[in-house]
Amino acid sequence: MSGAKKLLKAASSTGGGATSGDGLIENVFSDKLYLGTGATLTVNNGIDLSGDNEGLVWIRRRDSSAQSAAYDTVRGAQKQLRLGDTQVEATETGNIGLTAFNEDGFTIGTGASEINDGGGNGGSYQSFTFKKANNFFHVSTVVADAGTPNPTVDLSALGTVGMIWVKPKDLAQNFIGWHKDLTSNKIIDLTATNSGEHSTGSLSLTVSSTTLTITSGGSSNYGTYIIYAWADNSTIASENQLVRCGTYTGNNSNNLIDLGFEPEFLIGKAINEHSSWYQFDRASGWTGYGYSSVKNPFSNNTEQSVNVPIQLCSTGFNCTNSEVDYNYQSEKYIYMAIRRAPMRATTDTTNIYESLQPSGSGATAVSFRPDFAFEGLNASGSVRFHARSINTKQLTDTNLGDSSTAQTIHYDYAGVTNGHSLSGFGFLGDVTGSRQVAVWQNQRGVCDLVNFRVGSSLISSVRHNLNVVPEVVIYCCQTASANWGVAGSVLGTNKYLNLNSDSALGTATISANTSTHIALAGNDFGGIANHSYSAICFASQSGVSKVGTFSHTNGSTTSVSVNGFTSGVRFLMLKRTDGTGNWYWFNSAVGIVSGAESYKLFDSSQALASGDLIDNGTDTFIAQSDLATGDYFFIAMA
Repeated sequence: MSGAKKLLKAASSTGGGATSGDGLIENVFSDKLYLGTGATLTVNNGIDLSGDNEGLVWIRRRDSSAQSAAYDTVRGAQKQLRLGDTQVEATETGNIGLTAFNEDGFTIGTGASEINDGGGNGGSYQSFTFKKANNFFHVSTVVADAGTPNPTVDLSALGTVGMIWVKPKDLAQNFIGWHKDLTSNKIIDLTATNSGEHSTGSLSLTVSSTTLTITSGGSSNYGTYIIYAWADNSTIASENQLVRCGTYTGNNSNNLIDLGFEPEFLIGKAINEHSSWYQFDRASGWTGYGYSSVKNPFSNNTEQSVNVPIQLCSTGFNCTNSEVDYNYQSEKYIYMAIRRAPMRATTDTTNIYESLQPSGSGATAVSFRPDFAFEGLNASGSVRFHARSINTKQLTDTNLGDSSTAQTIHYDYAGVTNGHSLSGFGFLGDVTGSRQVAVWQNQRGVCDLVNFRVGSSLISSVRHNLNVVPEVVIYCCQTASANWGVAGSVLGTNKYLNLNSDSALGTATISANTSTHIALAGNDFGGIANHSYSAICFASQSGVSKVGTFSHTNGSTTSVSVNGFTSGVRFLMLKRTDGTGNWYWFNSAVGIVSGAESYKLFDSSQALASGDLIDNGTDTFIAQSDLATGDYFFIAMA
């Protein structure tokens, strides 16, 4: 990497949970999905492991049995260790295995079904990349021999040490682990089936302050040890945390673990011998409601789909049942959780929003990983809301209730059967016809999809990840009958709308949102006990997004400023507030033109309609003479 590029990356950092320019989670962690080809394959994930940079790439197969393979920059490319067995380090030759660490990912050679199967349509894989960075991750090797039987490793750059994996690369032994919340002087065998914490015996790991000591216990354990270690950022301000290592006690019911941030990745286990390791991540499918994908990273089992044992939430995760692997009564569990990206703000709306007009089933590529989307058929049919972290929901022109359609959108889709990609999504085979789609990636300062659970005791607020005050929040109950509530400062104090209704502003007691929390009140706004909710938060950012209001008189035109936009709006949600009126959706992929343009209604199942209601400007949109007289609220994306 050039010096100029390194300076640019350092300048872009906000200081985050690390003291280097890599203090943003998107610079140090990736959970990239990819499709095997059997031929040389480059996986671009935005993580720089070239040159002097160090880190770990851990690859697992999703669609069939295979051991997880670990490669790191310290041992070098083509040096493989398996997480799930006692195999010594394997040296791959020619064009086999992981062959190079790059500025924005890594390269895989031919063959090796564990990481790049080309049979049929290719295997489905997931890579986890951890870059060595202060207060986040450490990788190194150390030698235990007769001269130094009990070597030490300096982990002070981690701040507080949270979790450690250790294995002698040249001995047929398992990975063993240390976690800050295990009983003192005990370790845990990562590889052995249903292993619990145990006394260390001859080989032991001891962490004193920020120094790891490996006690070999004699010549049978002499060898070169690989160390993977993660920090615990519990003492850092929550908005800057990258990784948390902690513990919880099972309760057989809803058990919310508050991290202070939404996790991207979670790994955990009961500390006794009766349970397996679990690992969830958003890329492969971790939801706030519905089915999630789970894998034991230390076994060769295929990834499984399970029904909400652990729900994804905006502030952590919620254990929902009594299974011994996740939440058994009085059982103690350890975990490591990594923060969701991105942490960096953007001024380029193409990185976080896209207007599309796909047709039929199949793949639709975007330039970023989608988090949520609205989809409306050009033919008659209600608008659907999709999200990576929930099931499909359908707006109706009556009460939404808990009705949901069959899942019709597939977020890790590459355009081939069983293909997987983080840069697009696909419509499944039961979908026909043209449609319009508006798709977003969660982004600080612009938009954030929040998933949360209301327990038996009602709560007044829930944390979001915008880092600014949301100007409007759209609430959706996933598991009970309730309207789509819309509230926020843009509508006025104690004022609300319903997205599935053409009604004017209503009045209710709704507290103000803050830069860290959204307010909950009443059934439509997170006020139903023992149910799951989602909330979409929007705020204005110059050149990217605009939440606002304007007044208009039928028969005239009204120019509405969208400050910083350079080519008008690509998405516009528009609703009259002082009287009845539909929720309009204008999409640049369908066409926002001078004269009549097409639009879809959020509160109706009617087909795509046409009328001369708005025109696009440069840093404006213009309400046209056909639009009804009234006061209006809008959300716009550049």
